[in-house]
This record gives sequence, C-alpha cells and structure tokens, in this order.
Amino acid sequence: MLKKFVISLMILVTLVGCSSSTESDELTAKSLYDDLCANITFEGTELTVEQASSILFLDNNASEVYAYIANDLSSNIIAVVKTNSTISTIDNLNQYIASINQTAMNYSPEELEKIDNAFLKALNNEIVVFVICDDISEVERIIN
Repeated sequence: MLKKFVISLMILVTLVGCSSSTESDELTAKSLYDDLCANITFEGTELTVEQASSILFLDNNASEVYAYIANDLSSNIIAVVKTNSTISTIDNLNQYIASINQTAMNYSPEELEKIDNAFLKALNNEIVVFVICDDISEVERIIN
C-alpha cells in the first residue's frame, strides 16, 4: 500500500512538473500511459497508432495515441490520447464504449458492469485518459 502511494505521489509530481510546455505535455501523455500500464495489470497487446485509432473510432484530432488492449475476451483497455479536441475524442470513445457494451450484452454479460464503470476523463484540455479494468479505483489514484 505504501509502495502504491509513493508511486502515485511520484506520478503526481511528474505531471505537475511536466505541464508547463508543449514538449513536456507530449512526454506527459506517454509517461501517464506507462504509469497506468505498470500499475493496471492484465495480459494484453500494445496497439499501434493506426490500430488504436481504428478500434477506438478516433479521428484526425488525435496527435498521439498510446493503447494497450486485453488479449482475452475481456473489455480491458488502457488508452491515453493527446488531442486538439478533447470533446471530439471523448465522443469517439463513448461510441467505442457503446459498441463494446452492445457486444458484451450478447456475448459476455459479465463484462457489462466493468464497461459501465469505464474511466474516461480529459486532462489539461489536451489529454484524454480512457481505461476499462477490474480496479478503476487504482486508475483514479494514479490520475489524481
């Protein structure tokens, strides 16, 4: 528990320290993604920008996309998107949520609660964090 607190504190210090310039913000998106992947564990595959953009219905507003998706039939995913339109990106990710929700209703209803509790939040008006996993409280600790 103390280790997670220290890691979360380090992430917060890193985010605050990196928020002053555009170049630092680019590193922040990748750093945030790396921190989420290090603390939210599930077997998965890192997606290319093209794969993630296609799967997540992202448009040209996304300038950086980091995504890790489950290898099994679960809905687990971690995505951090740097965008010049957080509203558009959130709308696109809500379309993805609706799509997998519909699929889960038919094929894996045990995933519905997890999908309904998805973490989707814009940070600094240019980064969108999207996570579906078993422990959203861990995601909230990392982000906050």
